[in-house]
Amino acid sequence: FNLRIQSRWARTSSQNFEIEKKPIPAPQLTLKNANPIYTTRSSDLTLVVEAQRTQCPQPASAVRRLRFEWTATRDEVSGPTVVARPIDIQDLTTRTTSAALVVASGRLLPETNYTFQVKVGYDETWDDPDAVAIELVEVICQLGDIKVSIHVGSRKQAENKIGVIDATPSRDQDFPNQPITVGGWAFSYKCTTPQGDRCFPSGTGVDLTDVTTCVTGTDVFEELGNTYLIPTFTTQRPKSSTYYCELRAGVLALNTPSEFALGPGTYSFTITGTSKGRSASATLDMTVLEVDAPIPSVVMSTPAAARQIITSPFVLQGGLSERDQQQYGDSVQWRWS
Repeated sequence: FNLRIQSRWARTSSQNFEIEKKPIPAPQLTLKNANPIYTTRSSDLTLVVEAQRTQCPQPASAVRRLRFEWTATRDEVSGPTVVARPIDIQDLTTRTTSAALVVASGRLLPETNYTFQVKVGYDETWDDPDAVAIELVEVICQLGDIKVSIHVGSRKQAENKIGVIDATPSRDQDFPNQPITVGGWAFSYKCTTPQGDRCFPSGTGVDLTDVTTCVTGTDVFEELGNTYLIPTFTTQRPKSSTYYCELRAGVLALNTPSEFALGPGTYSFTITGTSKGRSASATLDMTVLEVDAPIPSVVMSTPAAARQIITSPFVLQGGLSERDQQQYGDSVQWRWS
């Protein structure tokens, strides 16, 4: 093609253009997802594209099979800059040659940005950049939820036994098999009476703001199927360590045998866990009994995931602690609420 321009003063200029018509036009590619996509590690990720062969009259292209290829990069901090580094997409999924890319939960890293690229074309012209279509999609993997779980939950507590509120079953949904000792977990506690009053003379209102680490030795005791170090409570009232202390993160010991701590009655405890800027809470009711009544210790296994699909079944299984199972056997009666 030749383009010639002439001005009003009869001055001219021309330019030649050469266009090469490809034997197989590139397919049209459309991303069916939003862009960017926000997801979490505990969720499945599905990317879908739609490819259409050219509408030009090209009989040969109609019988050719479209070819798909997915690749990915991950943003990594390198000094003061962020670098997109290629990753082996086989580490995320094994099916990378179709119009849909599915990445199962647990494969992406939280707080990480990914860029997925899909290339579509035909084998005959695969290496020709003008005969293929490419689409990019950014995937932002955010932190998932955390769940605070209390061992056993609401229960009856004998007045002459040390009480324990144990939130170590709490989990990060991004890493459900990781204990709370990993991930910088911290816990705070609140206690109220049925009238909404505070439970202890110490602290600021109902919030237990002055929880200290327990002083322990080597002796242990069993409570609700678990074994704990016996804490030494002070007698210097109204110090908080007279009434409660923390055996370790998420495990609060209560000096219920003390006449100055929790007397007979019902108390509501709320435990709030935080990890990497996220928080969650759980509540239990503890009924302190006047005498050392024989109270079986009930334990319950719960699903690993905090959220369950409404159409899928899940199992909750209750049982007695090992000690009480030997004592009571199958003579106990069960009731769910």
